[in-house]
This record gives sequence, C-alpha cells and structure tokens, in this order.
Amino acid sequence: MMSKPQLPSLLPMASRARSDCSTRSCSSFVSAMPSDKEENASIMRLPSLRRTPGLLRVVSPSRLLRGFAEVFRTNADWKQVGYTPSHLMAPSYHSPLLLAEEGTPQDQHAAADEVYSSSEPAEEVSAFISHVWASPRWRKFLALCFYLNATLAVTLATFTWIFMMLVTTLVLGPFGMGGKWYLVLLFVYIPISVFFIVFFWGHLLHTSVKDMWLDKLCIHQTRDDLKEKGVQALPEIVVLSNRMIILWDTQYFERLWCCAEVAIFCSTKGGADNVDFVPLWIAPWVLSSMVTGLLSISISERLFSLIGSIGVYLENHFEFIPKDFVPLLSQFGGISAGFFVGSLPAVGFSYYALRSKMRNHRKMLHTFATFKVQNTKCKVENDRALVMDLLAKLYRDAVDPSEAFNRFVRKDLPCHVEKNVGRVKKIRYKLCLLIVLPLAFSSTANILGCDGISCDVAAVEELGPGAQPWQQMSANCSAWLIGSFLIYPTTYPVMLMLMESCERALGPDKPRKTAALQVLSIIASYAYMGILEGIAAGLLNSTSDRIWHNSFSTSLPWCVALSVFLVMLGAWNIYLYWL
Repeated sequence: MMSKPQLPSLLPMASRARSDCSTRSCSSFVSAMPSDKEENASIMRLPSLRRTPGLLRVVSPSRLLRGFAEVFRTNADWKQVGYTPSHLMAPSYHSPLLLAEEGTPQDQHAAADEVYSSSEPAEEVSAFISHVWASPRWRKFLALCFYLNATLAVTLATFTWIFMMLVTTLVLGPFGMGGKWYLVLLFVYIPISVFFIVFFWGHLLHTSVKDMWLDKLCIHQTRDDLKEKGVQALPEIVVLSNRMIILWDTQYFERLWCCAEVAIFCSTKGGADNVDFVPLWIAPWVLSSMVTGLLSISISERLFSLIGSIGVYLENHFEFIPKDFVPLLSQFGGISAGFFVGSLPAVGFSYYALRSKMRNHRKMLHTFATFKVQNTKCKVENDRALVMDLLAKLYRDAVDPSEAFNRFVRKDLPCHVEKNVGRVKKIRYKLCLLIVLPLAFSSTANILGCDGISCDVAAVEELGPGAQPWQQMSANCSAWLIGSFLIYPTTYPVMLMLMESCERALGPDKPRKTAALQVLSIIASYAYMGILEGIAAGLLNSTSDRIWHNSFSTSLPWCVALSVFLVMLGAWNIYLYWL
C-alpha cells in the first residue's frame, strides 16, 4: 500500500494501489467547472505529469502481447512484476516477467526497472486498456489479437488466396483443375493458415494502434516515488488517451474503478464514440467457428461431385420431370446434401458456442440494465468517496450525479455496444462474413475444381449437351457470390433466432427439452443454408442454360424467378442485420 502523496492544498488527496479494473490508484481533482467535455478534461488535468517529465509512458502492442500477453498471467490484485534479471534466469526458465515478491528487494527493483524502461515517454496515448485483472489471461490475449490484427489477418489471407488461385491457374490452366483433390488445401487451408498466423502475430508487422497504456508496464512497480506519481496521474492519462479499449467480462461493471475510468473518458470525450468495447467471449467464438468450418468444407467438397450424378439419374429414371427442371433439381439436391451433411460435425460445437454467446450477451445487457454505481465493489472502501466525488465533478449539472452516470451506463452505453457486437439474437454482418471466411475461400476450389469432376463432364451433366466449361464455371461463380454474401452469413443469425425462440417457448424449467430442441434448430439452420444455396445455384444454372440455348421468351420466366429470389434474399438480409 502506498503512502499518500503530497499535493497542493487546493487539491483533495487520494492515493492507493487499486485492485479493481486495471488496478490503478486514485487521483486528485480541482474545483468543479461547467459541465462540457473540454472543461471536464481541464478538471482531470493535474500537475503530476508536468512536474515529472517522462511520467506518461506507453508501450507498443508487440511489447504488450509479448509471450502471449504474459503480463496478464497473474490474475490476482495488482501483483508487482518485472523482467527476470539475467543472473536469476535459470536455464529452463525463459519467461521475461518475474513477480516482485520473488527474490531480494534489490533484485525486485532491478527487474521492475527493466520493465519500466521497456515503456517509452509520450505526449498522448493511442489506446488506454481498461480491464479486470481477474479475467483469464488467454481471453485477454485473444481479445487484443482480435482488436489489433483481425483486419490485417483477413487482408493478407485474401491476398494469399488470390495469389494461390492465380499461380494454380497459370500452371494448370483455367479448365485443368477439375476433380483435383488438393484444391481445398491450396485455396482454403493455406490462406486460413495465413489468417491464423497474422491473427496471433500481425502486430509485429503492422497495426493502426501505435501505442497502449497498461498500468503494470507504464507505472513503476517497486519504487514508491514513481509509483505514487504514476497512479496520481491516472485521470490525466485517461484524458490524454485517444481511445479506450474495454476488455469486457461479467465482472467489469462490478468494479468501482472500472466505472471511474469509463466516467472520466466518456465525459471528457463527449460520449462513447471513442470506446472500443471488446467482449472477451467474441474472439474464442469466432476462431473456433472458423476451425469447425474447415472440417465442414472438407466433407462438403467431396459431396458436391454428386451434382452431375443426380442430374443424370433424374434424366434416366424420372422421365416425367421436364428437362428444364433437371439442372435446378440436380443443383438443389447435390448442394443441399453437401452443405447439410458437411455441417453435421459442427452441430455440437455450434450449440455450445452459440449458447455461450447468448448467455454472455444476456449477462452483459443485464449488467447494463441493473447497473448502479453505488453497488460496485471496491477493495479499499475509502476510495468509494473519492469516486463519488469524481462523479459529482464530472456530472455537476445533474441533480444526482451518481444517477446521471447510472443512466449513461444503462441507456447510452448499450446503444454504442450494440453497434460493436450486435444483439442477443443478431450478429453484425461483418462478423458473420469473418466466420464464413473459410467457406468463401472454398468457392475457388469448387469453381475451378468443377464440382469435383472433369470440367467438360461437369458442364454437360449440369447444363446439358453442348455446354462449355466456362459456362458452368460462370454459373457456379455467380452462385458462390450470392452464397458468400447473402446466404452463408445469415446462417448464424437464423440459428440464434431459432434457439432464442426455443428458450422462450419452453421456458427455464425444461432445460433438457430446450437443449434438444435447440440442437434440432441448429441442424435445421444448416439445412436452411444448403437449401437456399441449392435454390440459388439451381436457378442460376437453369437460367443460364435457357439464355445460352434458347430464345429470350423461353428464358424470361427463369430470369423473373431468379430476380424475385434475389430480391427476397436481399430483403431477408436487411431484416436480419439492419432492422
């Protein structure tokens, strides 16, 4: 516990080693001023940073995430940490961090000095990290990787996918890849491997966030003079931060000092627009969904070869079926079966992942709806009065400052969070696109692989006699474009809607029946995906066949049917994502 620092008499004093949100200490505040963001920022500006040049320090994302974010490995209340001095490092121990209670005081100071020197002096902070130390280290690591690297990972994976496609086409020719078994490896597994590599280490290459502030790395951990100055400057550090990253879990808004950080930042920035809300459950769910998608693709690709066989079988054994409908039915049957059967291994995992998503999302909304700053936890009870005094200054125009902050958390903040993570039974469109990225990459394997058979054979079996491989590929490419942007991403919102309906219909008293019905809902959702893609591919192939082989009047009904289907599909997407 630190001793109280000496500040000018016009400032109320506050000092402690805080153990709530990011385990920082209290601060000092000047007299109240009119309630706007510029003047709130002025209130939070203390002389600490001006008196001690270099006190405001930052670390790079690569430093923060070093050793898989080893800085978060200790989840207890603000453990002092430091680098392991070289003379203490055993041959079998390679961790760069050492808990301060290990070793002599001299060794602790030396280790903490190394940590402190790994940060750099700065004039402002790009991103202030607000979190609860009790949350699991690996979840924080994944959340920060998701925040920092996801966009770059998608970009480089997409470039790899395009590169593999171009090289393979140059080597084998555009129509020479029909039936090749290794296309999924080239066009799916290699690009997705690049995605995961960049997801975990992309910050070493590039990141839009140039620096971050974290107490364990930016406040000296053992030298009391620097430590007290650092923790006293916390309000001004928050004010000088351009963005705040909230690594949210269910404990976050139970912590008094987490609330203080949010109050300072949002009141001095004019709202929550600069807050990046990153729930700790999102990254594990997205990554694991992508991994199970890889397994589904491997199975589905083998079943797509049935499309041509189904067409031949229908022509030979069901002569009463009009020939115009054979391409439609063969595409519908083969694609529906491929996607449905291929997705079955993912049912169990999807149930677990989506149940966790719904449960955590509801907890988050419940936390917002029932929030009262008066009920938050504070290890040092004397700090409660200090935070309440802070709220009184920041919300000084309100009749009840504490209740004004409560209303902000209950009403304004959830609206901002919804833009980041969606609703309980809805997911943001971009997030759904990310989840189905492996499936989108598999389109090239299917298109250039001609549904797993020779391209000449596929063209005749799927479009009829005289059809050319380029015609079959063009129709197949159009079907995959529709699927990748309008069908596959809707699968997960449909799952959530059906699962939520099951819970609402059966209530909390029948958990086993609810679970069974939700599993069936997931199976039905995968069937829905296969059926819609089968209809899209069937309509496209039938329409293409009519256009290429018949007159305009003959193809007009098929063009109308395809147009109506696409309009309905677009309206369905608008409902799922934007209404």
